[in-house]
Amino acid sequence: MAANEESIGMHLPDLSLLVRIQACIQYWLCPAIWIPLIRWPHFIEKRWTMMMPPDEAMKTIRGCLSYFNGREDTPQFCDQVMAKETDTQCNVMIFTPGCRWLDILEVRCKPSDAGESCTNVYLKSYSSGFLPLTIPLAPLLNFCLFFVPFAGIGGVRLGILRDKLASELQTGVEENDTCCGCCA
Repeated sequence: MAANEESIGMHLPDLSLLVRIQACIQYWLCPAIWIPLIRWPHFIEKRWTMMMPPDEAMKTIRGCLSYFNGREDTPQFCDQVMAKETDTQCNVMIFTPGCRWLDILEVRCKPSDAGESCTNVYLKSYSSGFLPLTIPLAPLLNFCLFFVPFAGIGGVRLGILRDKLASELQTGVEENDTCCGCCA
């Protein structure tokens, strides 16, 4: 993980060994999103349109995420670890301050039908489990408690990211209807 973090300029969050190990397992399992009707309070999908090619759009989004990383004034993004990354997609593990709940942000940039200089950005932001990772055996317990509904802050997180993108680009980021699941 450290090589990816350094390659995009992210600071390494202060995470205990227990949280790091459990985060890998929790990221892989994601029991909180198994049941559609129960996941909706803490799962959000959006589709944005940006007037640039997909690789440039992803580079701009990564720059905004990097800006937020380590900043205490934006706890919604403060501690991040890049889990997966390509030229047009990234998955980010985001740890909440204190108890260290694991939230996941998935971003995919795909060319729009409107032309090569237009990109559809598909975003998913969701909580991965009911219990925080500071609790020993949290992934196992979250596996057993996958059916428990709870609220999340994915909508707030995407709103902050969208506002930062709009200020970086000095134009609006067009938000389309909620994604229909085509970005899975």
